[in-house]
Amino acid sequence: MPGACSLFCAVPALRIPRSLPSKDADLRGNITISKGTVVHPKCTILAVPGPIVIGENCIIEEAAIIVNRRKEAMFIGNENVFQVGSRVEAASVGSRNTFCVKSRVVSTIEIPDDCYIGPACILTPTYTHPQREDLKERLQDLTVVYGQNPDRRIGDGVGKVHQRALLAKHLDYLRNVGKFALPKYVKMRHV
Repeated sequence: MPGACSLFCAVPALRIPRSLPSKDADLRGNITISKGTVVHPKCTILAVPGPIVIGENCIIEEAAIIVNRRKEAMFIGNENVFQVGSRVEAASVGSRNTFCVKSRVVSTIEIPDDCYIGPACILTPTYTHPQREDLKERLQDLTVVYGQNPDRRIGDGVGKVHQRALLAKHLDYLRNVGKFALPKYVKMRHV
């Protein structure tokens, strides 16, 4: 298949139009990163065996890990933030989600839009079928996961405008100030 890459391929099949990926990021497999997405150093994106398609204007911070363990493509929407040390193996990820520091999402969860996974929260399904381990649980839009247990609630969407403005400023800083700061201190891939 043209553009595909196997597990043993030395150079991953990358399609990265107008994004800022770091050379120090571990990118393996068939990965598409859309324009405006910033990939920090020391993060890991593993598309084994299925491909990963990352939407526009996402931020993937240091030590964040994104893994697709399924043969089907893993689609990640626009304007998502993967903070330091987060690990996401979700079946799919919608748009405008935040995965906080050290959060973890297992592969049998589907994340829709505008969700917030709190710091150090491990998101697992609330129910697993004894014979069907492949069944996925889909969260509701605006789900907030928080606390040690972790607990879930549905947000009211009040902070959506503020969150989008904050993300826009964060991306603006990484792109504009980053043209002088980020590439000055971090080796970037030339695309």
